[in-house]
This record gives sequence, structure tokens and C-alpha cells, in this order.
Amino acid sequence: MAADSTPRTPLRPATAERRPAARLALGGDSLRAFDTYFAAEQANLDRLEAAATARPEFREFFEDMQTAQRRSLAELSFHVASMLPEHAPNPVVTRVSQESHRLAHAFSSAVGTPRRAGLVAGFAAVAAGAMVLFASRDTSLATTSPIAPRVAAAATAVATLSAATPPVATGPQPGVMERARIVAIYGHPYEPITGVLGKHPPEEAAKLAQRLAAEAQAADGRPTVGALHITVHVAQAQQTTDGTYLERLGPRGTQPWVDAARDHGLLLIVDTQIGWSDALTESKVLEPLLKLPFVHLALDPEFATKGERLAPGKTIGTIDAAAVNDVQAYLGAIVRREGLPRKMLMVHQFRGDMITNATRIVPDPDIEVVVDMDGFGSPSTKVDAYEQFALASYSERPGIKLFFEWDEPMMTPAEWTKLQRPPDLVVYQ
Repeated sequence: MAADSTPRTPLRPATAERRPAARLALGGDSLRAFDTYFAAEQANLDRLEAAATARPEFREFFEDMQTAQRRSLAELSFHVASMLPEHAPNPVVTRVSQESHRLAHAFSSAVGTPRRAGLVAGFAAVAAGAMVLFASRDTSLATTSPIAPRVAAAATAVATLSAATPPVATGPQPGVMERARIVAIYGHPYEPITGVLGKHPPEEAAKLAQRLAAEAQAADGRPTVGALHITVHVAQAQQTTDGTYLERLGPRGTQPWVDAARDHGLLLIVDTQIGWSDALTESKVLEPLLKLPFVHLALDPEFATKGERLAPGKTIGTIDAAAVNDVQAYLGAIVRREGLPRKMLMVHQFRGDMITNATRIVPDPDIEVVVDMDGFGSPSTKVDAYEQFALASYSERPGIKLFFEWDEPMMTPAEWTKLQRPPDLVVYQ
């Protein structure tokens, strides 16, 4: 897809948030309740730890209690989120989900270190109350609540212990592509010209992705999951004020698509077209999204044209293996730090020179590199390019993009599932 000079559609304005008194009261009451709960649970943990030290036969009981407490705290966090008014902002549920996932991972690495587990448990209770405070938007509670000092103390203690005590090595968690094929729809959320995704609001796009995934699964029986593939950093034909030739879709523009993916059990692929920036810099901008377990990353070197000193769309850009390796290392660090399943790093390619020194791409155990054959044309032309790029040695899993308007004709699931090596990723544009 080539960049165009069409003016970009401005992002939709955010809806003004309401702040009912009930939500304010809920924030304050929850913080006080969690303060009491935290104190009681920590006292119990201290007594259990002392007993386990004195009498080894208590150790198994202590660990059983830790497991039960982890489950209880996670359920309690989600229960608190469900108590919020229906119009509470989605970031509340997002933060509860993220925190519960992170704490569960922390617990799994705390086996054999009861004190550390106890601190994490206490911080879980504090964090749940803090999330409700976040929902209330009442900043005065942050300083007047009796729990506030414990938030800081518990967070510091957990961070210190985490740094001092290496987590138990469990190996990389399986990625989604180890159990299912991915079928995605592609585009910029607010620009129909960029792809089929941009022609639909989030809910409709999610249902379309689900339908296309179901059609693929019906063709050969292979488990298939749908995905929304959104270009969040879009290349421009004209220079931008920061010199990158990029327009970035910020949190306000991406949040409806994050919500749609989560609500419908889909993956979300965020795509940067790089422009005159660099792949690692633009990937770091996306870190809040990449911390989510269902979000994956794509790089589009077609528009990375700084080396040619031409605007995107004037020539086909390139990315070097060293840049891919840098992004892999960064993404892998997020996976390990956050305790996430393997992530996909997609790289678009339809010409050999789009990835320079490609054979120097170094595998990362927590990342799956997918080369998406991104060219359009007749089925025979696409299959030739697919075999050349998507099945290359540096591509851990093959991908192919299908164009509703530009392929001649577009391959059907009955056709592409019968390739000698069918794709693990299919993107519809």
C-alpha cells in the first residue's frame, strides 16, 4: 500500500466523563475497606510464616493458603470493578485486568519466598482499592486515605524484593500461534481508503474478523482466531512538524479498538509504518499497548524511507536485520518482565530489498517473527512471492495479505489453506 496525500481524518473527540457522587463514595469506602483487609491478611501471613519456620509440616499448609489468597484477591478485584457504574471508563477494567495478570505472575515466581509472596498479596489488596480511587477521579482521596502510605511502601518493597530475588525460570509461555492460526482485518481506524477495517466501526469490524476467522476454520478445520490489525503510525506524503513523516494515533483513538478486541476475544495487532523515525523508537511509543497479552506488533518497512532521503510513497523503504533484532529484544523484554505469552512481531515484505541482511535476524525465544507477504496481484504471483519471503529461513511463521480490491482475483480460504505450507497468519486489507 502506498502513502497518499489525502488529508487525515481528525480523531474523534472524547466523550465527557461524568462523576456521580456514588462513585466518589465508592472510592473512599473501598480504600478504607481494603486498608482493613490488608492489615488483617498481612497479620495472618506473618503468623503463618512464623509457624512454617518453626514447624516444617506447616509449609504445605502455608503454600495452600497463598494459592487460596491469590484466587480470592483476583476475584475480589474483578468484583470491585463490576460494582462501578456502567458508564465508568474502560481504563478501570483494563487496569484491574492488567494488575491481576501481573500479580498472578508475581505469585508464581514467589514460591519458596513466603515473605515476598505476602508483600505481593498485600499490594494486591492495596492496588484494587487504588483502582477504585482511579475510577472516582477524586484526587483528594489519594492524600487523605489511610491506605496511601501503604501503597508506596508495598510497591517499594515488592520492587526491591523482585530485584534482589530472581524469579523462578519457567521458560517462555506458549504463544497464540502455537495453538491457532490468525486471520486479521487491516486498516487505519478512521480512514476507509487504507483497508477494510477502516470501513467499519469497532463492533462491526470485530464481527467481520470473527466471520472471516470462522470461514478459514471451516475450510480445513484448523483452530483460527480473529484479529484487528490497525495502523497506529501512518506515513504521510508531506513532512510533519517532528520530521518523521508520521501521524500517530494516540490512546484516544486506539482505545475503542482495544476494547473491541478484548470484548470479542480477538487479538490486536498495532502497526507502525516507521517513516523517517526508527522502528525501536516507534515501538516504545506503543509500550502501554504491548503490555497487554492480546496485543502484537507489526513493522512496515515499505514506508521507512529516511535512508533514501525521499518522502514515504516516493520509493519503497527498507529495514535492516539489526533494527528488527533491536525491536525483538525490546519486545521480548516486555514479555519476560510482564509474564506474558510469546508475542508476534510481524514484518511486511514484498520485495527482497525491503529487509536488508535478513539472514542476520536472530531468533528470540519469547518472540515469533512472522513475515507477511504484502504484495497484491494474481494468485500465482502471490504464491511465488509468498514462497520467496514468507517461507524464507528468517521467517519463523509465514503470513500473507489478501486484498479485496487489488488482488486479481482474491484467493479464497479453500485455495490458500491448500498451499503446501499454509500461512499461520492471513491479513485481509
